[in-house]
Amino acid sequence: MKCDKCKKNEAKIKLDNTENLCLDCYNKVVSELIGIKDIENYSKEIYIYDNNGKLRQFSIYHMFFGDKVSWFAKEVNGSYEFSIMEDAYSDQTKAINKLCFKTIKGVTNKTLRESNEDYYIDNALHRGNKQYSLNDYGVIQISDDENGRACFKCKGTMISKNANYILDLDGSIIIIKNVPSLVCDQCGEVFYENDVMKRIEKIVGLFKNALTEIAIVNYDDKVA
Repeated sequence: MKCDKCKKNEAKIKLDNTENLCLDCYNKVVSELIGIKDIENYSKEIYIYDNNGKLRQFSIYHMFFGDKVSWFAKEVNGSYEFSIMEDAYSDQTKAINKLCFKTIKGVTNKTLRESNEDYYIDNALHRGNKQYSLNDYGVIQISDDENGRACFKCKGTMISKNANYILDLDGSIIIIKNVPSLVCDQCGEVFYENDVMKRIEKIVGLFKNALTEIAIVNYDDKVA
């Protein structure tokens, strides 16, 4: 189905049950509604060498959610995907740079390191006669200190609040609203408790096979 506005791009979003829009036209409509100009002139692709020297291509795109805008870096023909959410009224050039930095750091840092210990480590990852441990970077860790929960990334204070969880499944988008989250008051990183992630996975499982464009569901809605 083609977009009702531009008549050329594939429609992915149904707006108010009246218009079928592509992502570009949707962003233009929402940005006009909130009184800002959508950013259009930015690089839609970036290329990054990973830690093994393999060149990886990423598609860059964004989507408005009211007064917030999410930026995505999705690997072309691969499994890497990174995202950030920023205030729609902030400098989006900085948001793009932040996304690119996050993507570069995620791709160029190894999550696993080979252990040099001679003894057997029970909770390590074992492959043949080698054993691997997780690096400090790439693992979500939430620790407790005298001030409460601390962000694993910058050691800022984690604040409990509801946030939107956004997932892109091959161009189809699932938005889960009001998800209980822990948000760092310094760097803005968002984390989820294990039971929350299990419920998110359950919700995603219900929608991913039937999803054609975009699905919006409340975290507290009853799921089978």
